[in-house]
Amino acid sequence: MVITSRDRLTGLIATHGVHRLTLGVLTAAESVAVLSRMLGADRVNREPAAAAELARVCGGLPLALRIAAPT
Repeated sequence: MVITSRDRLTGLIATHGVHRLTLGVLTAAESVAVLSRMLGADRVNREPAAAAELARVCGGLPLALRIAAPT
């Protein structure tokens, strides 16, 4: 099972032996790559400035990209 959270969830670590893996945010290039996979490379390549701006305002957070990306 994978659980994601901004909190450290120390209770789960203490009581259930959960292994915590801390991940950083995506780089600008990685964020645009995620958008390319979600929206299609053609669409992102047609509007690279818009894709870069969306990646920037989402702060490298994959969930934010998923929520904010137009479909």
